[in-house]
Amino acid sequence: KIIKLRWSNLPGVLIAFVIALTYLTIDASGQQRRTTTQMRNVIARLETNTDRFSRTVDAALDNSRFNNTDLEDQVNALVDELEFATDRLKNRTGDNIANRMDVHAVLRRGMYLDMFMQRNNLSVRAQRDWRLVRSDLDRLARVYGVTWTWAPTTTNNSALNQSWTRQVIQRLEETTDQFRESFDAGLDNSR
Repeated sequence: KIIKLRWSNLPGVLIAFVIALTYLTIDASGQQRRTTTQMRNVIARLETNTDRFSRTVDAALDNSRFNNTDLEDQVNALVDELEFATDRLKNRTGDNIANRMDVHAVLRRGMYLDMFMQRNNLSVRAQRDWRLVRSDLDRLARVYGVTWTWAPTTTNNSALNQSWTRQVIQRLEETTDQFRESFDAGLDNSR
């Protein structure tokens, strides 16, 4: 059937169209607001738990065989880098310019810390606080839609190692592609 529109029905059709379009716009902006709110909440929780972890891991390192060693300095530097990368992500999210590379920067620091925490038995509090940070990092990856897997803890399982290696290569390729795009855009906008 072909529906014929009469000029007298046109105002009603236009009103219905405007209402439908307004609803879709409100729904889309509401979804965007929820997503941005989720991102900010995850980052705020990550900051809180990273601050707590920073204190407990520092105390645990002071009471371990790593006290006054280069490794202690490196771990503390990694925690500082994680905090810095998280702050940068928070600022870029607030300015609506955060991208997957910013999230990968945070996750990469977390991966290095996780490798240290998996290999070294520190205090119960430091381990507990690290699990909270690790959980926050997983949540961060989900909220930003980033594929993320931690390094396998067993080195004997070659299937796990191969899978993890493939994922690291994929993340490297994605990061390289994103860098190339942003670098090209930067050059296009420069003199």
